Amino acid sequence: MEKHIVFSLLLILLCISGFAQEQVISIHAENKSLNTVLEEISATYHTPFAFDADYFSTINVTIHQNKISVTDFLALLSDRYHLLFEKIENTYVLYEPPPLPQKKPEFITLKGQVIDQTTGEPLLFCTVAYDENLGTITNELRIFNEKIAKTDEVAIQISHLGYQRLDSTINIVPDKFHQITLEPFAIHIETIEVHQQEKNVIEMGKQNGRMAFNPKQSENLPQIDDNDLVTSLSLIPGVNFLSRQSSGISIRGGSPSENLILLDGMPVLETSLLFGNLSVLNAKYISQAFVSRAVLLMPLLVNGFPALLN
Repeated sequence: MEKHIVFSLLLILLCISGFAQEQVISIHAENKSLNTVLEEISATYHTPFAFDADYFSTINVTIHQNKISVTDFLALLSDRYHLLFEKIENTYVLYEPPPLPQKKPEFITLKGQVIDQTTGEPLLFCTVAYDENLGTITNELRIFNEKIAKTDEVAIQISHLGYQRLDSTINIVPDKFHQITLEPFAIHIETIEVHQQEKNVIEMGKQNGRMAFNPKQSENLPQIDDNDLVTSLSLIPGVNFLSRQSSGISIRGGSPSENLILLDGMPVLETSLLFGNLSVLNAKYISQAFVSRAVLLMPLLVNGFPALLN
């Protein structure tokens, strides 16, 4: 009876030892996706694995191992490809490690003002650019104040209308107020001389038998109506203004009907209204008038440009 009990205990220990012994596998994979390798091992050695097939398909492995335990194989994968594994009941679960918590970025304050190099005056609304596409401007208080990622130095570009662009690097010191100078942009142009020729009220024209009358020069003469060109023309010798029924311009005693009046090349048929009390030719809109004489007629040529039609 005792021998039978001892034999039974020995058989139980052998069974436990057989179950406790880990399974040994052999793997030969050359640049294969990890999910394919695990599926082949599971089919050959009846070892269940659990993993993310989509993620493991992106991992290509090269492994040549003979008679290696499953645990050592998984430890090799973990070391080479940064994987984690654990055994849950009879299944080996493989997964990627969780991402490391990201460190929150630290910020510092970049502050200061931009001043004129010549006068020392702070400048308003200067463009202060940094870190390629980031930037700010000097505000109404003529300072800039911007939070930037913590760094030892920062490259800045400062520009302002009428000043030369500045590209520089600033060493960042906590709580430092930076003063940056801009050089005024000097523009050199050639000397321009302005010549003005003063015109007389009446002057001889460039053509023979032609006189020029400048209405703008007659504005300050006494007893001359500034608005009436016909009245102003009476300053020219031989030119008179007839009133009443035969009102109009008379040149050397001629009749008003014998005159040809042109305004910018267009004939003017009637030059006075209400028996000579009003004129249709306003001196304010006439730049210059010419009086010419002809063989049979003595026309009056009025060259001007109405300001209202400009």
